Amino acid sequence: MKKILFMIALLVANIALVSAQDYKWGARIYGGFGTEGSIDDGEGLEMDIPKGAIGIQGIYNFSEKFSIAPSFSYYIPKSIDEYAGVNIGDIADCKIKRWDINADVHWNILNEAQYVIYPLAGLHYHSLKASVDMEGYKDSDSEGYFGLNLGVGGQYFFTEHIGLGLEAKYQIYKNGGQFVADLGIAFRF
Repeated sequence: MKKILFMIALLVANIALVSAQDYKWGARIYGGFGTEGSIDDGEGLEMDIPKGAIGIQGIYNFSEKFSIAPSFSYYIPKSIDEYAGVNIGDIADCKIKRWDINADVHWNILNEAQYVIYPLAGLHYHSLKASVDMEGYKDSDSEGYFGLNLGVGGQYFFTEHIGLGLEAKYQIYKNGGQFVADLGIAFRF
């Protein structure tokens, strides 16, 4: 009887251990920045775009080696004081707002209980809106475009469910690109 109870206890402990290490879902809440942060209008004029961002990412591990990670980043709006070498900050209120949606695939080359390290590749959609308010005159214009993501990332877990996540990638988009890095709290369940 003792042997049977001992075997049942070992079986339950083994199932619990395997289940604890077999996480299918994860999430990250992060803050980040883009280093380049400029868009060329195609006519030789460049303007800085918002660089600081906050975001959220979901992660689904569809195998031990591969994950899909959709994310949403909202860039902190930026006021423009100079455009094409002309100081416009005193006469107009110009703002640029931007957000992007990403769908990346992670190749989990190191996937251990406490950490995961991966190269990533994926697609993104950027939305950019510029608005101006100048003494009664208001106008805005927006643009959206698709692009490609290439980078690396990793997560380190302090506990079974909570850790830090870091990603660095280059986003290639219409008439430009930027290096983006972010750091955030990672969860797995």
